[in-house]
Amino acid sequence: MFQFDFGGVARAAGPPQPSRLDTALVDRVAVTHWEEHCLECAQPQCYRSCPLFVRRADTNCARFAAGIGIHAGYAGLLHQGAEIRFRKWGKLQSRVGGGALRVAACRRLQSLDALLGRGTTRADLAPRSLHDRRLLKPQTWYNKARTLLLDRTAAAGEWFRPDEMVIEAWSLGTEPFRLCVELQTDAGVLHRESFSVVPGHNLWRGSAIVNRLPPPGVPARLLVYPENDHPAHLVFTWLDLVSWRRDAAPAATRTAPLVKCVVWDLDDTLWRGTVGEDGPGGVRLREECVALVRALDTRGILQSVASKNDHGLAWGVLENQGLAEYFLHPQIDWNAKSDAVRRIAASLDIGLDTVAVIDDSPFERAEITAALPMVRTYDPAAVAGLLARPEFTVPVTAEARGRRALYQAEARRRSARDVAGSDPREFLRGCRMVLRVSDRFGTDEVQRCAELLERTNQLNLSGRRLDRAEVERLVRDPTVRCLQLRCADRFGDYGLVGFLVLDIRAATLTITDLVLSCRVAAKKVENALARHLQQVAVAHGANTIVAAYVASARNGVLLAALRAAGFTAPDPATPLPTLAVPTIVPDADVVAVVTAD
Repeated sequence: MFQFDFGGVARAAGPPQPSRLDTALVDRVAVTHWEEHCLECAQPQCYRSCPLFVRRADTNCARFAAGIGIHAGYAGLLHQGAEIRFRKWGKLQSRVGGGALRVAACRRLQSLDALLGRGTTRADLAPRSLHDRRLLKPQTWYNKARTLLLDRTAAAGEWFRPDEMVIEAWSLGTEPFRLCVELQTDAGVLHRESFSVVPGHNLWRGSAIVNRLPPPGVPARLLVYPENDHPAHLVFTWLDLVSWRRDAAPAATRTAPLVKCVVWDLDDTLWRGTVGEDGPGGVRLREECVALVRALDTRGILQSVASKNDHGLAWGVLENQGLAEYFLHPQIDWNAKSDAVRRIAASLDIGLDTVAVIDDSPFERAEITAALPMVRTYDPAAVAGLLARPEFTVPVTAEARGRRALYQAEARRRSARDVAGSDPREFLRGCRMVLRVSDRFGTDEVQRCAELLERTNQLNLSGRRLDRAEVERLVRDPTVRCLQLRCADRFGDYGLVGFLVLDIRAATLTITDLVLSCRVAAKKVENALARHLQQVAVAHGANTIVAAYVASARNGVLLAALRAAGFTAPDPATPLPTLAVPTIVPDADVVAVVTAD
């Protein structure tokens, strides 16, 4: 729901732009009410002192150019879109936590709220002569009644645990920018992430922020705002926490084809016996489970533990048996298993649909399935045949064998970053990161590049999905130059993190394909690569570098990274990101570049 009190109404010039999400797939929607707020608000003192203060009709500050307007040319969860022109420091904010509504009920409540909210606001703006005789301000009292209504609506239902946060918005501007989504409590920020918004349609769906939602009874707020105070002009058609119908979930919420992480129960699963009753010496490891742990690790499938147990006793057994090193972000406590799985997925930054759980208890498997239907669960009796199942069938490469070490190194980086303080640039310099660039490709390198092209969405320049044979053909093509990128820093090796294809003709070097692993995102690798490509261009007599960017629903992240590295779109007629060779690339010295050839 949106606070339409102060906005106008835009009519549809033709049929409404259809949503890319089918409301028939939605089970329930969290009770929210998105209102106009300020990122730097210190009301009411700021109303007198802030140079950005613009008086709204109710005497509060207007951080949107014309409130939140109703736009009948767009449809989504509601039958109309919510149009917003952000001013500097403008943000959308809603309380979150509690109940949820079916789509039809949500639409009815929004229609009633818009009618009452806009009506009482108009009454407050009545002629002065009438205003002087009023004993009450209708809009002020309706705001209080609305808050009470929403609180009671949320409290009336059972506690709601959404599957995803969904944002669908149409950008009516001409420049791409990043939109930030933030989850807060009074204790501070629980989660923050951003995504690229391009002109036209945008659809973002996130499960990581859902994993960070606080428990019932803890007040929380959701914030949405453009990064860097971009003057965004958006029409929102979805801005909601949703759960999907279990019989008709959209493709992105169905179980992914491959498992990325296996979460193990311990008692009567990984070992026979119960460590709390039999003691550390009274349990016996299952040989078939230990063999599976090592085989999964070889395939690059991550592993963790979710066990209701005494942490010291259970972890001590794993350490004594030499197995503790295989398990990342273990959750050994007495909380619900589904909550443990959420925390593991959030720590690894992977989707819940890529997680599998092995647990002997039918109750625990049912609890996980009820709360997280996208998570696969298996009885230990299935262990013997698990590796033959298609969801576990992945190529065994050098990159896969080292994947656990990559995640362990990343955990050390995060710990060091937390200790280092708030200057990200200086922290990156202290990491002593090295980017190794090579045009030599073996079997493993070709396979890894094909994996990157298949899996990567946000950092994929062209959006193309090239299989192994197509990558091999490009590597052998004498008319283009293919490069593989590897990274390492003082914490460990990132492995092969990038692949790009260069077409060098006359005075222009064109990047036809570029894909980067999210492991090196926002670490200035793009800047160092841009500076290296300038040197390649000079060596071939080129004076311009062009990135053949093809916009998709998600790869605006890479476009933003290219812009941060100095690429610009100099001419609306040729909007491809372009970098002139003499351009000074910012922060190009944060990451050192080594050519392996």
